[in-house]
Amino acid sequence: MFGSQFPVWLRHVLDIPGYWLIVLPVELPATFITGVIAFAVALRGVMPGGERLVIKVFACLAAAGLVVSWLLASTLGTNNDLGLRAILLAEVVLIIVTAAGMAGLQSKSGQCWRAPIMATALGGLALGVPDFILTIRDNVMASPQPPDAKVFAETPDLWSAARRYAGPAARVANNPRFLADLTPWPVNISWALLADRSSCFAGREMAIALAPLPPERRAEIDAEFLRVFDGDGTSNDVHDLATKFGCDVVMLVPQDKAWNQDPFAAGPDYRLAETREGRWRVYVREK
Repeated sequence: MFGSQFPVWLRHVLDIPGYWLIVLPVELPATFITGVIAFAVALRGVMPGGERLVIKVFACLAAAGLVVSWLLASTLGTNNDLGLRAILLAEVVLIIVTAAGMAGLQSKSGQCWRAPIMATALGGLALGVPDFILTIRDNVMASPQPPDAKVFAETPDLWSAARRYAGPAARVANNPRFLADLTPWPVNISWALLADRSSCFAGREMAIALAPLPPERRAEIDAEFLRVFDGDGTSNDVHDLATKFGCDVVMLVPQDKAWNQDPFAAGPDYRLAETREGRWRVYVREK
């Protein structure tokens, strides 16, 4: 919640109330405060037992989602993405109870609180309009064409070439940064997603989510693959790809710096299986 201008020990203390007092009102301006008010009014009102039970169930659902995002942290990624997803259920419930409060809950107190709930909800909604407009603009306006767009249009032939030498169970290695600027975050989308083959190492971002590795080890592997495809890899690095990481097929393209400083050509671990001038080289691991 709080930045590095606060000592770590103080941040741990301030983060606890900061979630409720700052994060939720800022992120959910139209529904958090109004939803809490509507829940309080509904629970205090006189209503049939079945309706009261529904309100209690909804309150428990909202509380569970908010508390999970408050107290639990996911360690799979660099941010608490899985923990933050828990708030989605709570947000749906808050939207429902806010709408009910604006419509006027079926009690005398609910009718009295209708105007304040509506004013608070509309005020919060107005606060969110500027960011809403920016989001719509970003979704409507086309982004500048990335440099890799032309390369991406020609890659179906590259994937076909890989499949000629890589069986369904084979692992394909290529530059983890290949086509990285096509996605909001740099991630290797070529193999498992588009070529129907397993990736030997799809880059740091994929490893964060899918590989149970310590951060230090993950960084070492990422650096080793990048070193190889940048043309700075040693014979030991290439040997690691073949033996330690089990990369059955290696794809080299002109966008790789290793294209002109090919570390695979002279070593005993891989043999050149196919080359297309100015397009690709396919290396197959020696058995």
